[in-house]
Amino acid sequence: MESKYNPFEDRYQNRKKIIYEKDKYAEQLIKESKELNIKKNLTALNNTNKKLNLFIDGKIISEKEEEQFPEKFSNYGKIPKTIQDNLNSMKLETLTPIQKLTFGYLFNYGNKYFDNNSKNNNYDLVGCAQTGSGKTLAYLIPAVSFLFNDPEGITKITKAKNNNEFVSYPLILIILPTRELAIQTYDESSKLLYKTYINTVLVYGGEKPFQQTRQLGEGCDILIGTPGRLIDFLERGLISLTEVKFLVIDEADKLLDMGFEDEINHILFDFKWQENFTVFLMSATFPKKVLNMVDRIMKKNYGYITHGNYLGEKEEANENIKQRFYLVECDYYSNIFNKKLDALFKLLKILDGKTLIFANKKTDVEEIAYQLDQYGYGAVCLIGDMDMNQRIYSLDQFKNGNVNLMVASDVASRGLDIPEVSYVINFDMPNNIEVYVHRIGRCGRVGNKGSSLTLLTQQDKLIFKPLFELLCKSKQKIPDFLNSRF
Repeated sequence: MESKYNPFEDRYQNRKKIIYEKDKYAEQLIKESKELNIKKNLTALNNTNKKLNLFIDGKIISEKEEEQFPEKFSNYGKIPKTIQDNLNSMKLETLTPIQKLTFGYLFNYGNKYFDNNSKNNNYDLVGCAQTGSGKTLAYLIPAVSFLFNDPEGITKITKAKNNNEFVSYPLILIILPTRELAIQTYDESSKLLYKTYINTVLVYGGEKPFQQTRQLGEGCDILIGTPGRLIDFLERGLISLTEVKFLVIDEADKLLDMGFEDEINHILFDFKWQENFTVFLMSATFPKKVLNMVDRIMKKNYGYITHGNYLGEKEEANENIKQRFYLVECDYYSNIFNKKLDALFKLLKILDGKTLIFANKKTDVEEIAYQLDQYGYGAVCLIGDMDMNQRIYSLDQFKNGNVNLMVASDVASRGLDIPEVSYVINFDMPNNIEVYVHRIGRCGRVGNKGSSLTLLTQQDKLIFKPLFELLCKSKQKIPDFLNSRF
């Protein structure tokens, strides 16, 4: 049931042009997502996620309790009608497992929270699930629903000026590690917030800040950004965190892997926040650094959703992904790169579908893409030091199917939602098993099948043991050359 009063309509008069342009953008995104969402295999996704558990006050909820959580978006009356209509337009009806447990926790156990009585309630949440499992909507929908159900908290926000520039007071702050992930989350929010009058602003590095500064000054309800650019605007006094009601830290393990721990601490502890706000922390894995962050920033007795029985359990590879390996024989005098390149061309002759190829070195990414072009395959590449326009172009070409091959460094291994990737090829095996899991997770998303093919050499022998353990755990066929070593 939708709130009788939409607090964002008050702001519409000053935002007509902005909202009109963003709604036109959202219309196109919704149109593109309809066919894709129809193809999503939620039955398979439910099967592969059956180990997800919800813990409240440190205790796992029973299966009987979990059965009480509705499985359809339409069964959650706290979700505003406009949001429900947008979900219907995108052909989204059934919740994924992470969404079901998140909604069950927030909407069922958090009923009072969504009835404007949040001061003495605590519904912080930690969420851990495989890539492609629907984590973004799992936190966006409850957060936006809260905004619609708290009109008093919305209408009192006004814009002030600092050095002749407007100060923005976001209500939801979402922090992500990379520009690509920030843009992807922005697109998801655009579809969800179509015709709601809610304004989302996206800020990230790699571009001059002038345009983003102007967009902030036009009014910001939801702010999505990367740590460096957020700190820049915070230190310049162009963003205030005093009205933030929801803080989302997404891809927390990737943030820490990329060295953003000091920046996150700076944002959390060196700027003024309101006394009561809810924290959602999402991560695909929970290494020690992430656990330390949870201990520092989460309120007591937070809920968490994770595989297995405790935070910190190693991530399992998606069982929907068939993992295969090829041992490239190289003697001491061999050119390993050329040997692998020959193996890659042999593989591509028998593969038919959208294929993402990972290499460890940026120079190798560029060389592989060049060689593929020379042989008429048509490929784009994605590496960290490309400028933003080049990166967006490469992603769009691959996502839209204009080319079926993308060669990438690990900038593309985490979180990016690239539809209908059939194959992931590891031209190089990473030296970290978690990176391997994230790479192959670019296919087999949302319950669909996928295949990964990894080129191994004797130089990868240090990763053989954890790889063997992962294959055993995820019930995969173990190649003879690997099986014979253990």
